[in-house]
Amino acid sequence: MITDYLDDLNHVNNVQYLLWVQEVAKKHWDSLAGENIDRHHFWVVRSHQIDYKYSAKLEDELLINTYVGKTQDYISERIVEFFIMPTKKLITRCNTKWCYVNRVNGKLEKIPKSIIDLLKN
Repeated sequence: MITDYLDDLNHVNNVQYLLWVQEVAKKHWDSLAGENIDRHHFWVVRSHQIDYKYSAKLEDELLINTYVGKTQDYISERIVEFFIMPTKKLITRCNTKWCYVNRVNGKLEKIPKSIIDLLKN
């Protein structure tokens, strides 16, 4: 139910933003990697930093934008921004640091150049 996304003040709940951040990140990664996804590695969250500038409420139309920031060594930074439509006023910005992990041994691995190049698209 859509009202489950709301807190006691009828604003979008903080946890809901994190769910959207993860969903958008996965969809963006899938669109970049397509059939070329490396099946031997996966991404895990190291940290989220969320800045709430304004509140979104029931009936607000949101535009969500994502892009990859700095990527090096074991960490890739992804930014997800939420805008209120039609003004495109920025209301929330999340900076997530993702770690590149070996699926077999569960250890961090340096992100290969091929993946870094893919993330630049």
